[in-house]
Formats: sequence, C-alpha cells, structure tokens
Amino acid sequence: MRYLITRSVAMRKDACRVLLLLLLSCATVTRALGEAIDTLQLKAEWESSVRHAEDTLRAQAFADHLRAYLEQGANWKIPLPRFDGVSDIEAKGGALRLITWAFPLASREWAHMGFLVRPRRGGGVLCVPLRDKKLLVGDGMIQESWLAEAGDANSWVGAVYFDAKAFPYGRDTAYLLIGVAGYNAFVARRVIETLYVTPTGEAHFGLPLLMQGQRRLGRIMLSHGARVGAEINFVPGKNQVLMDHLSPSSDAYVGMPAYYGPDFSYDALELGPGGVWVYTTDVDPQAFNKPSKRKVGRNARVGRGSKGVGEYTPNWK
Repeated sequence: MRYLITRSVAMRKDACRVLLLLLLSCATVTRALGEAIDTLQLKAEWESSVRHAEDTLRAQAFADHLRAYLEQGANWKIPLPRFDGVSDIEAKGGALRLITWAFPLASREWAHMGFLVRPRRGGGVLCVPLRDKKLLVGDGMIQESWLAEAGDANSWVGAVYFDAKAFPYGRDTAYLLIGVAGYNAFVARRVIETLYVTPTGEAHFGLPLLMQGQRRLGRIMLSHGARVGAEINFVPGKNQVLMDHLSPSSDAYVGMPAYYGPDFSYDALELGPGGVWVYTTDVDPQAFNKPSKRKVGRNARVGRGSKGVGEYTPNWK
C-alpha cells in the first residue's frame, strides 16, 4: 500500500513537471511568434516610410513602434531585422547601443532620428529618442558655434553613427561617436562628437573633451565633396582615431567644401589624461598601424605654407 501511495505521488510530480514544461514551451513559442509578428510589422512600416519618404507621420509611426519593440523585454540587445539605411551599433567597451537613420526633406536635405538604448538600473531597457536640430548641409560651411554647443536628446546635431567607443569620464563612462551628419548632391558632412548618458537616461552631447590647440570642443565637423570618400576610424585596440585630412583640389576652390577631399595626409585624435581627446595634425599613419597611401605632406595637391595655405580650416585655426 505504501508503495502505491509513493508511486502515485511520484507520478503526480512528473505530471506537474510535464505540464510546467508545456506551459513554458507555449510561452516561448507565443513570445517568439509575437516577436516575429512585430518584426514583420516593423519591416512593413519601414518600407512604407521609405516609399513615402517625405511623410513625417509614417516616419514617426515607425519610430514609435521601434521604441515599443525595443522596450518590450529585459534584453537591451534584442536583435532587429535588417533595415536598409538604419545603423544599429554597440559602443566598443560600453553598455550603449545607438540606432540612427535619416529621412529626406522636401529641400533635398536630410533629417535624422534615432534612439540611445541601454540597460535600465533595476532591470528592463532604457530607450531614449533623439530629435535633431535639422542643421542643413547647404554649401558645407560649418558654423563655429556648432563645435562647442552642448545638446541633449531634443537638440541633437543629427547623424547616422557608424562607430562608437567608450572611454573613462571621471568615475563614469562617456562615449566618442563617429558618423555622417547629412549630405546633399554636392557635399557630405562628417562628425566626431562626445556623449555622456546619465543613469536616468539624460543624454548630454558635445561635452568639451576634444582638445585642439588651446580650444576645448564638443565635436569636430568636416565637410567634403559628396563624390569622394573620407575615412575616419578608430585604431583597433587603441584609444585613437585616424582620419583623412581634407584639402581643396586647387587654390581656386579654397573655402568651397564641395571641392575638398583627402590629400593623402592624416590627422588624429588620441585619448589623454582626464578623458580629453587631443587633436594632432599631419601624423605618421604607420604609427597607427595603417600603411601610408603616399609619402607626401599636408596639402600635396595645392602646396603647403607655414599656416597650411589652401586648407579648408575655418574652424580649426
């Protein structure tokens, strides 16, 4: 009799385990199905916003649904389907994800949208929407004030970021971001800027942690011809950035960014004491593990004077 009772209890426990496994399996399938439906809807909304590119309501609908998708669980790294034109990166060495994209305006310029995504203290996902200031590219000239202006999530310069790296900021962490800050038929604009995100999700762009000479800046902005490429990259394994130096194709085009491009020399940023990135001109690329394109100096195509004659540096005196 005791054997039968013991066996009956064991069978009930086994049945409970099976039922629990079935419930968990159903929950997993339901969640996976829900995510699949969400991603299909996201893709449909993205494609709709692309087809009707100047419809800001469609762009906002996609952004709202994307935020809901990102915040639905505890995983701040939840994978996204591929959206052509949307950049989705994680900052090297830090718990920050940047999702950014651009959409066209009637003026044939671009506006930007995006999110900062990070783990929320106490669990969950913190998703901060970014709203740009719509700084038009125009002829590519860069205003001095843009380089020193601090901004928050509602006064963002606007960019599609393609790389980011964490670095020490006091007892906390800040980030250096590299991206494309708009373009038109003639000019493309690049940006390197600093970012700090508080534990509560307040974004602070443009911290004055970039040193050029005696000037402390929050960002570097560079314009060049839309038909030429310009490289700005982190040096693997180091707190350094190596970038092409830009010069005009001839003296006749000084101060006209549409005619600027790489001149086969390089500039750099390197993290120094106190979390400050120091800007250096005319560096040796071999010191940054990059083969030299050509053994020439700054402004090889237009000649070089003691003050860098022919350079487009209205903001880097």
